[in-house]
Amino acid sequence: MGPVCVRCGAALRDGGRCEDHGAVAALRTYAPLNDAAFQAVTAPGGVPVWQLSPLPYGWSVGGMAVAGPPDEPVGLALAWSGPSPLGDDEADLIVVAEEPGVGLGARYAGLPGLDAGDCVTGAPDEHVEVRGHPVALWCCPQAPPDRTVLVGEADGAWLWLVLWPADAEALLLEHLLLADARERLVPQQRGEPSRHLLLP
Repeated sequence: MGPVCVRCGAALRDGGRCEDHGAVAALRTYAPLNDAAFQAVTAPGGVPVWQLSPLPYGWSVGGMAVAGPPDEPVGLALAWSGPSPLGDDEADLIVVAEEPGVGLGARYAGLPGLDAGDCVTGAPDEHVEVRGHPVALWCCPQAPPDRTVLVGEADGAWLWLVLWPADAEALLLEHLLLADARERLVPQQRGEPSRHLLLP
């Protein structure tokens, strides 16, 4: 699939402009994961490439979406799927790192606007571990009821976790750890393309 608008998925024209949103970051989706694209985003530069470390039992990576140049992205999403922690159904997780004003995380979250807005208020609701330190995450109650959306900040970029179904938030009870693949590549089982990575 060719580059599309990171905000609405429309085809870009005139050097990367969206008819409705003007100049935006071009979004490219790789599902299944493309080795060459993944090697490009793990080069120094751009936003963090957050991987689950270790990968929960039975989970696999189902693709990647890149906003901006692949060798220096301004937004990046990795998608996984695996058994739901609360039942027999499959759960899905997309982890997004992005610079302010890109809009990739908000789009997966089903939120209007470009950034987290009013989500980041009060005491944090959850934490993930990055490099041995807890990173605070806030729940976004404005998100659609079919998913749970958590957002915080790590390494100077927005960090979004979007989980389907909503009760898949229980995955965080397993003490989720994130590693930046630019610093340490964690082997990941490849699976079927993510059903949520390809935005409508």
